[in-house]
Amino acid sequence: MELDSKTFDWAEQARFAHLSGDGNPLHLDAVVARRTQMGAPVVHGVHAVLWALEAAFRREELSPVSIQVNFLAPIYVGETAGAALERRSDSEVRIAISAAEALATVVTLKLGTARKSELPVNNCQLQSADWPRFPIELDFDHIKTQAGAFAFARPQEHAADEFPALCRAISPQRVAAMVALSRLVGMICPGLHSILKSFSLDLTESDATNAIRYATVEVCERMSLVRMRVSGPGVSGEVAAFRRPPPVAQPMMEDVAARVPKGAYAGAAVLVIGGSRGLGEVTAKACAAGGAAVHITYATGRVDAERVAGEIVRHGGTCSVYPFDVRGNIRAQLSDIPVAPTHLYFFASRAMTPRRSGFLNASDLDDFLCVFAKGFFETCDALLAKRPDRQLRAFYPSSAAVAETPRGLTEYAMAKAAGEVLCENMNRYAVGVNVVCRRLPRMLTDQTANVLRAESSPVLDILLPIVSEMQAAAEPTPLRTARGNFG
Repeated sequence: MELDSKTFDWAEQARFAHLSGDGNPLHLDAVVARRTQMGAPVVHGVHAVLWALEAAFRREELSPVSIQVNFLAPIYVGETAGAALERRSDSEVRIAISAAEALATVVTLKLGTARKSELPVNNCQLQSADWPRFPIELDFDHIKTQAGAFAFARPQEHAADEFPALCRAISPQRVAAMVALSRLVGMICPGLHSILKSFSLDLTESDATNAIRYATVEVCERMSLVRMRVSGPGVSGEVAAFRRPPPVAQPMMEDVAARVPKGAYAGAAVLVIGGSRGLGEVTAKACAAGGAAVHITYATGRVDAERVAGEIVRHGGTCSVYPFDVRGNIRAQLSDIPVAPTHLYFFASRAMTPRRSGFLNASDLDDFLCVFAKGFFETCDALLAKRPDRQLRAFYPSSAAVAETPRGLTEYAMAKAAGEVLCENMNRYAVGVNVVCRRLPRMLTDQTANVLRAESSPVLDILLPIVSEMQAAAEPTPLRTARGNFG
């Protein structure tokens, strides 16, 4: 049974951040969020859960004894989520929250009567309602010893204003305690680099303490997993969260320049689409180190792009920065960039977080194809028109995922495979363009950084030979897998 649907916009984000005290930039800052594995700002998970519960309690008279929540995939800001009552029995209710045709969160209510309260998990000094002002950055050694208590960010009456039906059913204090779990994970532990995985709460006898007490009970570094015991007014249970990797720092200009022959690329005018971070950042540095005039684009991360350009300029190179969105009018945007490049490196990207709605997600496939196939062709076509000699050499980064597709990346692999076919036919039929297409192995970037640690190839070992090849005399280049010197 469908319960409700809702679009979580920026106003909703700001309102829940104020209510909960959870100001983690993953939820509020598009530039910071793009450098996480999510790739874009996501809705507070607790907010989506409370919204779905509010919808359920408006329709059903329920007496839960416990609430169990599992977060399976993100809901991105601006998306419309749907809540559905999937199962209803005398002892249990299951609610599913979906977005973009994919299951995002599962909420299970066990029905019964609240039991007696347990003792608090610790007797730590109570922190104030406005603590901490900024998300705390903790490593695993510090996470292992975390324990504390903090007052609710807002009075419980504010929770009743936002979720009235839920508060009438289980009490404003309990709802306020659930709201506070978002602040616990996003601001305190794990803090800045966190993703909420799940929580399970027993509804106990309530008390007058408007605060949450918490203590770490397990840390698994291999899985980047943190489990905490929590208690508050009328609730007692456990919260699990991931300590996600921080943004990936790519090699500095000095390290790149030490491996590039000075003047090797002099006379080249290079445009790097997506040069503000990751592989595009390293490529821009390599070209500049060889004496090329470099121009980089960004979609949202102007600060990151200017950082890269500043690093290049301080080393004696040249680098200009321009906004560019591959999903927009490509020809119009490129007409505003006063560059007629001899070389194009196409590192446009999009969020890579898998969200399952079955074997294939049609909307994800459409967007991947827009970025990785249509976007590349239209960019090359527009740049050729800017060249008086109608000549352009372009690099297309395909992926080893085309041959061995990881679970959940079918749409990405399909789009990259389509890009390979496009490159082959551009080399065969398009006049004036020469495309170098390589299947890149996994390298450590913001997009590939994961809570599960995986082996990655050294970025310079992979990219520097490609840049060298790109600057050589143009000739047809067969598709092959790029390999580094891995010893």
